[in-house]
Amino acid sequence: MSRRVVIGYYGFQTFFALYIWLPIFYAYQRQMGLDDAQIFGIQGYYYLAFVILEVPTGFFADRWGYRNTLQLGALLLFVSQLFAIFQPTYMGFLFHFLLLALARSLVSGAASAYLYEHLKLHGRQTDYKQLEGNARALGLIAKVIGWSGVGAMMAWHLSLPYWLTAGAALIALFVAISLPKLPTQATAQTDMPVAYGDRSWRFRHRKNRPGQSVSALAHQRRIRHCYPWRHHGGDDHRRGRRFRAFPMAAEVVR
Repeated sequence: MSRRVVIGYYGFQTFFALYIWLPIFYAYQRQMGLDDAQIFGIQGYYYLAFVILEVPTGFFADRWGYRNTLQLGALLLFVSQLFAIFQPTYMGFLFHFLLLALARSLVSGAASAYLYEHLKLHGRQTDYKQLEGNARALGLIAKVIGWSGVGAMMAWHLSLPYWLTAGAALIALFVAISLPKLPTQATAQTDMPVAYGDRSWRFRHRKNRPGQSVSALAHQRRIRHCYPWRHHGGDDHRRGRRFRAFPMAAEVVR
């Protein structure tokens, strides 16, 4: 397993999810003249778009390539920040969040599938849980550092948190470009184990059938990578699915 791939994966996951503006987006939109109905209406459209796009983007990633999908997701994340900076109106914020939903849905399953397929090529599938957990931990550390100074950033320059997020998206894009290509995805299998004791039959020794998406399945069960403490038995599956329906809330603690 190439050290370059591991470091690149850590870097991509850290910078792609580094939404510096997240703690202050409500205050920012209020200062731009939006009222509560408009702000929460945009959030509703965002959640709806994210849920609708989750599975289709997974199938897209399987066919277009995980690495290419990561690059597209990072590029869309960068463009989404420009709407918040240069078009701080209702329509500007609407496009900002819709592009964000598309970017996140593209990346959320493709990134995990990319890492797992590389590990599988080197016979190191058992390292997947540890490496995925390391990436989440580094992302959380970066968020704590970034969010600790977001108030001062906003006081110094109102849109600075969005500029910094755009910069992080560009770094994620360059990291995704630097990642090596997978030899092929034609032989991908849906045997990717989900971290922390998942027993889902969909990830256990099943050959990939036509129309069956590794990345899409990673979308459906990715909640377990991020919230191991939520595993409390049979009812956990339903609670995790409900929580996953609110990606912005999930992003706060991820």
